[in-house]
Amino acid sequence: MSRAKELIWEQIEQADIAEEIAVEAKVLKRCPWHGNAYQDDFDLTAAYMLGNRKFSRNELHAVFDSRREMTDTIKDVVDSAPLECLHCEHLRHQE
Repeated sequence: MSRAKELIWEQIEQADIAEEIAVEAKVLKRCPWHGNAYQDDFDLTAAYMLGNRKFSRNELHAVFDSRREMTDTIKDVVDSAPLECLHCEHLRHQE
């Protein structure tokens, strides 16, 4: 696999882990019907604290090289999450 593809896969894995941290910290919610994550709370403190706790326990070292990389990824994932499940929003607008 080329280095470019490896980087893309690493970024996808980082975003997936960051999303799970944000969901676990209740900064993002997961749609019970579609599984999509969407914004629930704009205060990232709980997600940062949980991520830092996991990083301190060496749970994230295989994914993130630094705490900064982890917190930046959490911020990016939360900032880019929609305000509600996109599938639910689409279905509601079809009615």
